[in-house]
Amino acid sequence: MTGLNTLYLNENALSGTIPHSLGNISGLQILSLAANRLFSSIPDSLWSLSGLLALNLSGNALDGSLPRQMGNLKFFDKLDLSKNRFSGNISSVLGNLQMITYLDLSNNSFDGEIPSSLDRLVISIGYMNLSYNRISGTIPKSFTNLGKLYSLDLSFNKLQGPIPEGGVFSNSSIVSLEGNPALCGALKLGFSPCPPPSNSKSNLHLLKYILPPIVLVVLLLSCFCTRLIFRRWGKKLKLPSEDASLNTIRVISYRELVRATDNFSEANLVGRGSFSSVFKAYLDDGLITAVKVLNSENQSALRSFDAEYCVLSKIRHRNLVRIISMCSNLDFKALVLQFMPNGSLEQWLHSDSYYLNLLQRINVMVDVSLAFEYLHHYHPHVVVHRDLKPSNVLLDENMTAHVSDLESPNFFLVTVSLYCLLPHQGP
Repeated sequence: MTGLNTLYLNENALSGTIPHSLGNISGLQILSLAANRLFSSIPDSLWSLSGLLALNLSGNALDGSLPRQMGNLKFFDKLDLSKNRFSGNISSVLGNLQMITYLDLSNNSFDGEIPSSLDRLVISIGYMNLSYNRISGTIPKSFTNLGKLYSLDLSFNKLQGPIPEGGVFSNSSIVSLEGNPALCGALKLGFSPCPPPSNSKSNLHLLKYILPPIVLVVLLLSCFCTRLIFRRWGKKLKLPSEDASLNTIRVISYRELVRATDNFSEANLVGRGSFSSVFKAYLDDGLITAVKVLNSENQSALRSFDAEYCVLSKIRHRNLVRIISMCSNLDFKALVLQFMPNGSLEQWLHSDSYYLNLLQRINVMVDVSLAFEYLHHYHPHVVVHRDLKPSNVLLDENMTAHVSDLESPNFFLVTVSLYCLLPHQGP
């Protein structure tokens, strides 16, 4: 089938190796074999497909290193090799893919330093994810020139040294660097100041006592001045296009949701409101999600469903709950959302079994402020939440706050105080 243009075989139970004969499909432009059980290395024949534009091999057990031949694909647009067993250095030939807009090498075993050649992607790259690897060394200063980046994730590696200043590193809603304890600088990203160049022991001894109160004051001020600070430093975000990843919003059937929630059993119920009930769900591919089932007899709930799906499907922000899919028919409507294992802020504030220290409370306030900064100022259409409360602020496995239960834009403005998060005495 030399004229075949697109081949999707995602989410099956395919096993074994990738056939060398795929390289004979000379007209192939898009190939996706994601979420299967494939192993061994990528056959060299795939890199001979000069017209290949997009390749998705994520979620398998593939290994080996990145070959130099991949640099021949001059028109490559999207590459997703995440959640495999690739190792070795990240090849410098990636810098030759100067048309690439989407690069995901996360959840592998790549080591070595980030190649400086990646700064040649300045005219194209919008999404870059190198998280959960073993990458060491410093972050290239040239990354500040990647002006088209709307998402850069270098978290959970072994990076060290100063974080570059300016560019993408000025906006904490775009860049993620957590899990690299040896990084320093960029206080607004939550890292400690870099040590002074002077070797004077007296200066170091003095800084040990001066820096902690300064950092605490800066964190407290940032909670109440986030809007002013980010309006001065932040640049208006560009929303990712609807095809920002190789996979569009996936289709999940009602039957799969029934299996995933054990027929919506009480054992999987994690929350119930006047408009909806939320169930923990284990999808067929092993992904854990939250299924928000709307009360079909409540017309307000149906309007809320349409509004929330409309908003969530078009926004991208690390502090907003991400939509995975939807399921809708005449008698049933549900949203499939990102699951938050640490529950809501309400249970952490009003339960004797949970406790938030001062730094965690400050981080929650900053996360919520960033979400609303995005909704009110950086989204093309202003989105007004109307119902911000602790039960609508959810916490992921890293205690990062995510705002949920968005509604459609309207003409009402709501002023929300986060003062209640700070511990205080008296009534």
